[in-house]
Amino acid sequence: MLKKLVKYGNCNALILDKTIFSLLELEEGSLVKMKIHGNVLTTIPANDVTHIDKVRTETSSYLDTFPAEKK
Repeated sequence: MLKKLVKYGNCNALILDKTIFSLLELEEGSLVKMKIHGNVLTTIPANDVTHIDKVRTETSSYLDTFPAEKK
């Protein structure tokens, strides 16, 4: 399957189809773990995430909304 990265603000995004979400048992807002092995990106559901990891993720997402000169 080929997918194209799309511009999303100052970032690029990979759009996942509803079918992929279903196969991975994900829903909008789900957390995932990503690992890089050479040039391979692996994405898995983050079912064992601690509360502090969730807070870090939310804080990071919030900070991404600020312009670089304000960080």
